[in-house]
Amino acid sequence: MLKVKELILLKDNPVWTISPDESVSKAVQLLTEKKIGALPVVENSSVIGIISERDIVRAVDREGTAALNLLVEQVMIKEVIVISAETTLEDCMNLMTDYHFRHLPVLEGDELVGIVSIRDLIKKVLPQRDALIEDLEKYIRGGH
Repeated sequence: MLKVKELILLKDNPVWTISPDESVSKAVQLLTEKKIGALPVVENSSVIGIISERDIVRAVDREGTAALNLLVEQVMIKEVIVISAETTLEDCMNLMTDYHFRHLPVLEGDELVGIVSIRDLIKKVLPQRDALIEDLEKYIRGGH
């Protein structure tokens, strides 16, 4: 069974984070500049939340453009679910489905080592499933 650590090695890019006392506008800037969908919110080296594009859209819906002046801590999800590098990809997909998350921060001990998105999972899992289906089709055709 594939584990998150394999995805993190493939991504080979830094984990971008934001402080809870930064503005939502700064979060938008980082999300846009880095072409990412979520930022772990880190304080004193600990993940205390996560802010995503979806969270920002909801804040703008509630507050209008004034939401951009709010602090990240006012918009972020505080009850963040984190996973370890040893978590299986299947368990990640189940968590994302059950809790309606698109991003999961990855910790090794207390250290943030990555973030996994639903897109990362799809890119990794779909080709493997396609290969399995192809192998099964070959087996079935060969058996007749």
